[in-house]
Amino acid sequence: MPTPGRSTSTSTTHRCRTRRLYKDVPGFLLEGPQIPRRTRGDEMVEEAERHFAAGKQAYAIGAFATARQEFDLRLTPCSMLPI
Repeated sequence: MPTPGRSTSTSTTHRCRTRRLYKDVPGFLLEGPQIPRRTRGDEMVEEAERHFAAGKQAYAIGAFATARQEFDLRLTPCSMLPI
């Protein structure tokens, strides 16, 4: 029976194997999680959603010309995307 406080060959083997496996792990897994950057696409979607909401509000109060303008502005960023 092993004496408490002394390392055994089993624990030494386990420790060496763990170090070797840790060394083989890709670097991106060892770093903390990275927050994704906002892209231009994210900004375009948010802008389109703002114009759509403004168009809905204008339509609800009967300002149809303003609603049409806002709905048209909503589509402008989408029409600039390559197909």
